[in-house]
Amino acid sequence: MEVKERYQLKAWEHMAVPQSDGSDTKLFLEYAKNTNLQVTEDAQSGEPRIFNNKVALRHLDWDEAFLEKFEHAPFTHPSIQEAEALIALWPEVYDQCSKILKTVNPMLIKGIADDKNYGGSNSHQPENTLGAVWATVHNPVLLAQALVHEMAHNKLFSLGQHFESTAPLFTNGEEEVFDSPVRLDIPRPISAVFHGVYAFTHVLALDRILFEKSELEDKKQILGLLHFNALRVKKGAALIRKCAKLTDNGEAFVDRFLQWAEDEVTKALEICKANIKDKEGAIVLIGPDSEEKFNVAEQLSQKFDREVIHASDICWDIWAESAVVTRRKQELYGSSEVMNIFKKSQKFSNKEFLHNWMRSGVLYPEEVEFMQLQLSHYLLTNYPNAVICLGEDHTLIERPDFIKRLQRLFNELHTKVIYACPVLRIDDTIEKLDVFNAEERKKKLQKLLFGPANRTLSAYVFDTNTSDKETIEDLLELLKIS
Repeated sequence: MEVKERYQLKAWEHMAVPQSDGSDTKLFLEYAKNTNLQVTEDAQSGEPRIFNNKVALRHLDWDEAFLEKFEHAPFTHPSIQEAEALIALWPEVYDQCSKILKTVNPMLIKGIADDKNYGGSNSHQPENTLGAVWATVHNPVLLAQALVHEMAHNKLFSLGQHFESTAPLFTNGEEEVFDSPVRLDIPRPISAVFHGVYAFTHVLALDRILFEKSELEDKKQILGLLHFNALRVKKGAALIRKCAKLTDNGEAFVDRFLQWAEDEVTKALEICKANIKDKEGAIVLIGPDSEEKFNVAEQLSQKFDREVIHASDICWDIWAESAVVTRRKQELYGSSEVMNIFKKSQKFSNKEFLHNWMRSGVLYPEEVEFMQLQLSHYLLTNYPNAVICLGEDHTLIERPDFIKRLQRLFNELHTKVIYACPVLRIDDTIEKLDVFNAEERKKKLQKLLFGPANRTLSAYVFDTNTSDKETIEDLLELLKIS
């Protein structure tokens, strides 16, 4: 390898992690000179500014659809200065924000009370631009996260690494899509997965620094964010390490980044272990049915001395007594007397007649999804300390409001939800799980794996494509911390 090539690879490795002397920032700015994005102009005289008076606060032009949801916030909004002070606790990234960002558009969410305790945050950048970002300012901690998050995206944009492009870091094919721990609605190419994990590793490091150094009176919010972001960075980093195909520059940059990401996850989980008191709740396994998934359930049962409940063994009897099925029986049979005759005849088992109803469309899809919600509620309230293995059909939920309701149920009952699935590109996962090459099975797996439910519901991922003992031990350790 020539000296120039070695120097270039060293530079890419150097840029992967924020440097205390700002040398990585200089490299990002040098690469940005070759961008095909529209570079935002520097702060102008008379404009309000943040980040050492280098980044302009501006109200950008937005279309009507955007302004139906958001409105401009005043440049004097107190969260802006508070967020800047929080980011200043991480000098390297504060300096990067002052040089890589050019303008910040503070926004408010319409219809939301402007309360600094508001738990939501939105941010992004105008399309095809470099250096311009917008972010909602209700909560100063979340605003600090958002600014660091968007700045990190802009670092990758400076290198020419976009959400949907492979180069300069990756060589994965365009058809290869993966589960993202960040963007949950659809599987994404490896470059988009990396963008999310890269940005949230910056957020995770900021969370850790805020917990350790800030003078915030109540750090419960920071601790919750630290735990949440540690789990998703951990999932994403493991996927990238296993599935990314890298260029030479990518090997230098991504490998060094992953070392940093994994180190931040370790530090974050150590803080969580020392400060979060475990709340007892069920352990739930979701994902495609497989022998490996059922084996994990048994290992968790033995390790934590808990009963294993297989939802597929009891769901039919629970559903047969549900309000949805009772109402449909009344519509079909006309009276309770006929219903009782049908019930006592034992001509069909609960599984047989319900399975037939589902296949033939007697039960509408939204009714079946509602029954899945009822099943989970029944299992969690009747077996609160069990290892519950949900069948793959039990999370075939497409309605966003139903997914949110199920997620809320899991959170309220302190449920630890594990997505047991091969960590591979989606097409390879389908091929591995469709052992009999059956078209109907393939269609179900596509619906299951491309839908958002399992990614949204799970905080943990167990790779069923490995028999590595360390993988199960790592999962066990995570469950102890959480």
